[in-house]
Amino acid sequence: MSRLIGDRSMSLTRVQRDILRKTVEEVFKLIEGNPRRFKQSLELIVNLRDIDLKKPENRFVEVISLPHGSGKPARICLIASGALASQAKNVGVDLILDPNDLASYGSDKRKGKKLAREYDFFLAEAQYMGLVGRYLGTFLGPRGKMPTPITLTTSLEDIVKSLKNSVRIRVRTNPQVKCRIGIEGMTVDEVVDNIESVFSKIISRMPKGMGNVDSIYLKGTMTPAIKVNLSKV
Repeated sequence: MSRLIGDRSMSLTRVQRDILRKTVEEVFKLIEGNPRRFKQSLELIVNLRDIDLKKPENRFVEVISLPHGSGKPARICLIASGALASQAKNVGVDLILDPNDLASYGSDKRKGKKLAREYDFFLAEAQYMGLVGRYLGTFLGPRGKMPTPITLTTSLEDIVKSLKNSVRIRVRTNPQVKCRIGIEGMTVDEVVDNIESVFSKIISRMPKGMGNVDSIYLKGTMTPAIKVNLSKV
């Protein structure tokens, strides 16, 4: 049986899921009442409290694979050559960057920043991690986007498939987490499942579990934020 997430377990209670479900329904109603020419995204906002962000252990970056994806597949860049680069052409990688081109990004700040901005996740052949750090570290590091090292024995297809449905959450200088957890057109239960995946990860990183959560909000791209009262359950 599920236990209260305030106890730092990995699942929500039935009552908590019902509260989330009602909140998601409210956001969807707001979206339907003010239709746009594009599909609105749903964003989760979690405000934290009593967290000393001067302590390294309280700052983190996590990549979370959402069970139903965010509604917008993540863009992935792979830095590799030879057989690994060839393999990547058939598994959904959006950009295969030749290691010989890294220096051009390092010497052109505009080009480097654009690369870091346009791609959500980076992978790199292990032997090139040093070069990546030298030329792209200043662009990727502050964004929490330093590459995951891979080799020919890595299941690249599985990693790419997982990352396509993933989001990154960060707590660095601001005690708040924001991330996309769905899109207009998804079912309510799909969005709730996604929220649970993100929220449980946040709680698992908090020293006091739910005690470190100040407030939770859910909103659409063009809607007001609606407060989620899980802490009172």
